[in-house]
Amino acid sequence: MTIAEVLLNFRAALVAVLPMVETLGIPWRRGDAYDEWDDLVSCMYKQLVGNLITALDDPNAGASLRLAEYDMMLSDYGRYAVIEVDSGALGPGRWVFHAFGTDKAPFDLVEVRELGADGRPCGEALRTCPLVDSQFSLRMPDGSRIESVASYSDT
Repeated sequence: MTIAEVLLNFRAALVAVLPMVETLGIPWRRGDAYDEWDDLVSCMYKQLVGNLITALDDPNAGASLRLAEYDMMLSDYGRYAVIEVDSGALGPGRWVFHAFGTDKAPFDLVEVRELGADGRPCGEALRTCPLVDSQFSLRMPDGSRIESVASYSDT
């Protein structure tokens, strides 16, 4: 699976769970969501995205590879694997995936943070770009870039 396919699968899971959380009265929109939604999507991200990426790790390397968590404002991304986003709407810079946002349809935006060469954010502000115009790749802590990962059937 490509990194884009992994993220789109996660997005499809988010969309699929919306009727259930709305029935339960769990707010999910940015600004309204609280711990219940955050806990649910964090678990889904870990299982549907993080597990595929950590499967890339060499079991003999000693330390476990870590993917930057979903929707978390980290002060330093340097020791994490990050999903980088390329979109003409963002312009030049190093943009990393933060979360999916909503404009016209659920989760139709990509929320990103800009990172400097040292792996630290250039600021606290999030930017958004349309999902349809976004390309994704995985940047490992050593600087290497990966375009695809194994699917669950391959692991």
